[in-house]
Amino acid sequence: MYAHFGVLLTAMDALMNDIQTFVVADAVADLSAEDHRMALRWAARNGVVCGTDRLLHDLLVGRATQGA
Repeated sequence: MYAHFGVLLTAMDALMNDIQTFVVADAVADLSAEDHRMALRWAARNGVVCGTDRLLHDLLVGRATQGA
C-alpha cells in the first residue's frame, strides 16, 4: 500500500477517532523516495514511526514482562 495515500488516510481516520497510530517505516512503500519521506514525516508528527526491528523488540519485551 502506498504510504502517502492509503496509510496516511487510515492513520488520519484513526486519529479523528482518538486511536493512537503507528507506522512501521520499512514495511510500507511508495511511488518515490520523496513521497515515502513525506508520509513518514507526517506520521511522526501525529503518531509513532518505527522500524521492524524496534517493533519486534518492543513486542518481545512486552511479552517477557507480561510473563514475569
